Amino acid sequence: MSSESKIVRQIDEIEDYIEGCKYMRFSNDNIVVSKERLASMLEQLRDLTPQEILHYQSIIDRKDEILEDARRKADDLMEQATYKFNESLNENAVMQEAYKQADELVRQGANQGQAILNQAIADANSYRSQAASYVDGMLAEMENLSAATLREAQEHFEAYLQSVNTYLTTIRANRQELRRSIEAAAAPQAQVPQNAEMPAKGAQGIQQ
Repeated sequence: MSSESKIVRQIDEIEDYIEGCKYMRFSNDNIVVSKERLASMLEQLRDLTPQEILHYQSIIDRKDEILEDARRKADDLMEQATYKFNESLNENAVMQEAYKQADELVRQGANQGQAILNQAIADANSYRSQAASYVDGMLAEMENLSAATLREAQEHFEAYLQSVNTYLTTIRANRQELRRSIEAAAAPQAQVPQNAEMPAKGAQGIQQ
């Protein structure tokens, strides 16, 4: 017997068990079930479930863990970027002090002071540009990482839903085929003449 037929049979057993349970007193909706027996039947159904579906379920169950790891990495990258940016600000403060010294040198000697001031401005612009590029690079990396993590989680979730939907469709189709076979077997058979041709289509077994 195929795994799909075993699963269908197990589902039927669970349905039959639930339908056979007694209603609770003064209730037409709630029933009394054996927790141990129902848990055992569900465990058997879980054992019959394809490993691929269980694998995707494991990924879904770890969704929060995966997202938390991505957030933690993003926080680390942001902390590094902030540290580098603060260093850049400190360097900029040093450059401001250099400006003051340059101004003093300008007062002492216009030509020498102008050269020092120009060099200080060029260095400051270079530091600011490098800091801005580094921070932008860190933010871009965090954005790509977050987007990739979210996209991967969505793809796994969509694949899991598609797999479950396909599996459910197969189960329903098998159950319909099983019911048709049972109804055909229960219906009275017509007398077939001895010399009549046999139908072209051979007898089909219940789909496994």
